[in-house]
Amino acid sequence: MDTGRLSSPLPAHRGIASGTDPTEGDRLITHRRSPDLLFVLWTVGGAALCLGLVSILTIGVFVLPVAALLCGLLLWWGGPGRALAGALSGAAAPLFYIAWLNRGGPGEVCHAITGGLECTEEMSPWPWLVAGLVLAMAGLVLFAGLGRPRRRALR
Repeated sequence: MDTGRLSSPLPAHRGIASGTDPTEGDRLITHRRSPDLLFVLWTVGGAALCLGLVSILTIGVFVLPVAALLCGLLLWWGGPGRALAGALSGAAAPLFYIAWLNRGGPGEVCHAITGGLECTEEMSPWPWLVAGLVLAMAGLVLFAGLGRPRRRALR
């Protein structure tokens, strides 16, 4: 039986807890998830995926299954949408951290410790920083761009 309502995959509730609200008629009230909250949650998922990939030979083996589970839950809970762009921005966080760790590089960097010097070989931080900035900006631009209403073409 068609009642003229739009169907929604989101959970719906009729009126107030005691029954239907007489001022609302028989209109469905739906609860939507905030795209901003989903964007933030996707940044966590994207950061976890990127951390798992860049550290695959150490902790990445343990991080990737957890990250995949988190991303699967986000897809189930929020569905694919513009908030998925948060994964791009989140992937920038481990890259920024790698750039920070290599801030003294490229080359050999020495630090004074008790009883002598400790030297390590560091990479250039610039490729990591640039990649992080590109991913962070791409995610933000994509999230903002997909949220704008589309213009109709003039005929």
